[in-house]
Amino acid sequence: MKKNKNVYILVCIVLVSFFSCSTRYRPTAVGSVYSKKGDPFLHVYCENEFDFKQKGVVTGSFKLSKQTSFDNLDAVILIPEVFRKTPEGKFNFWHGSVKLSVKIVFEWDGKDGRHKSETQTYNYPESQTSDGFISISNFELPRNKKIDYKLSFNAGDYFVSTGRKYKLFYYHKESKTDEDKTSLLETAEGKKFWKARFFVAELPVKGKGQTRGNKPFKDQ
Repeated sequence: MKKNKNVYILVCIVLVSFFSCSTRYRPTAVGSVYSKKGDPFLHVYCENEFDFKQKGVVTGSFKLSKQTSFDNLDAVILIPEVFRKTPEGKFNFWHGSVKLSVKIVFEWDGKDGRHKSETQTYNYPESQTSDGFISISNFELPRNKKIDYKLSFNAGDYFVSTGRKYKLFYYHKESKTDEDKTSLLETAEGKKFWKARFFVAELPVKGKGQTRGNKPFKDQ
């Protein structure tokens, strides 16, 4: 009886380890401070910084893993200085609304030649965000293949969104007041507010991928 119990426990440990590895292990994921806490990302496959004050182009490549979940997968533009949380997981008291439009072309080699998938930010070219996070969906990508990308973006800008008084402001928790910081945007100190990061990553909230049109590409 004791022997059977030990076998049962061993089987449970093996099963738990298997499912844990299958859901967490991503051999092609890259290290990022934005995935250490599992928020906003569980796994990051590419990360590229760019300055959006002027229009431009960003290129690079990445590879999705066999275990990549398309239910969680998204392309994301993150503006760190006005995103709701710091990389350490603390609440960010800097706020700003940004207009930023992006188009992305993904390309890879398949069995019958070169393949392409194109997408863009929602409501292009009037795309905007009030929390420093722009999700970009409706694309098809392969697993276990090198994927090249070309990200083209228009010059971005800060604006006063509905319900706010300033383009850029700092929230003082103690007094519960907003301090106008818009003038920083045109200074050397304010250059950091024009930095954005492009990610292809898995998010912790399921259903964000396929419900938005993201799906795995399969060679015929």
